[in-house]
Amino acid sequence: MFSLPLPFVVVLFLAFFLLSLILADKPWTLTRLAFAGLLGLGILHGSVTGLVWSYDLTWLRPALPILASLLPVATWLAFRSMAQSARRLHPTRIALHLIPTLVIVPLAFTGSLLIDPIIVASFVTHGVILWRMGAQGPDGFQKTLLHRALSASRAAMGAGVLLILNALVDISIIVDFQLTGGRHVLTILSAISVLILLLLAVVAATGINAASEDEPEEEDAPRPQLPAVTEDHKDTLRKVDTLMQDTRLYTDPDLTLIKIARKLGIPSREISTAINRHNGMNVSQYVNRLRLDEACRLLDTTDQSITEIHLDSGFQTKSNFNREFKRQFGCSPSQWRAGRRDKA
Repeated sequence: MFSLPLPFVVVLFLAFFLLSLILADKPWTLTRLAFAGLLGLGILHGSVTGLVWSYDLTWLRPALPILASLLPVATWLAFRSMAQSARRLHPTRIALHLIPTLVIVPLAFTGSLLIDPIIVASFVTHGVILWRMGAQGPDGFQKTLLHRALSASRAAMGAGVLLILNALVDISIIVDFQLTGGRHVLTILSAISVLILLLLAVVAATGINAASEDEPEEEDAPRPQLPAVTEDHKDTLRKVDTLMQDTRLYTDPDLTLIKIARKLGIPSREISTAINRHNGMNVSQYVNRLRLDEACRLLDTTDQSITEIHLDSGFQTKSNFNREFKRQFGCSPSQWRAGRRDKA
């Protein structure tokens, strides 16, 4: 009976995600290109793994550590492109992250014992970096659609955890070779395949819906350190409020933090800090509140359908609109409308 090795099962899943990314009716931003590249790297890594361990093509073995060392770097680049454009990354910083790969390339052809510790260190390091990136919260993902920013921050943290778990599995392979001569390596590799599938499934789902467009770059501004709300914060918030009310920018379903910053000519960090300090919420929550207020106004004053209202309020999907509305008001939009009309 035909049996497909697990690495190739993983490859098929990743190919499905990559195809979904390619066929999605969205513009090819730097973020989408970064996620597509990561999925392609995962497909290549899974294919080589299957050929080496299932079909004993040992001449491909040097490629395995090289490809493995690129996975955490590619994952970091993909998520970082959601926070700031990859064009702002200085080449020396990218080179710094690629040091493990540059060291491993010559070692891969010698079977050096240094390869595994280097890969483990890279996975752990990038796992911690991704966890910290996600821990900044939704406002840390400036190029991401506001309604996706929270998911992006959680996905970054999840990817960080999976990278660290992958490093632990790598350590178990090293121990298995030392104790049993690699007797359980295929089982352990199966675990790695599942982890890589989970990792790339998380980032693929994030990348497909990450951002709608590349925004013009803005200059970095130092993050304010004062804990109190300053007059500058209040002035920034007044400008944001005025922009939202005058232009109804919150009804744009593809709104991002950088788009708001571009409209005002104010650094995005200054906007997010002002909203956080003054209103006690992140930018996504602030915009969401404006959208819900607009939805309530339309429910009370028009006969528009719920579908028309969720679109006119800036929500991309009806399910998200219903979920956020019920979370805020404790009832569905239709129940809200019926209750208000009963009172009238």
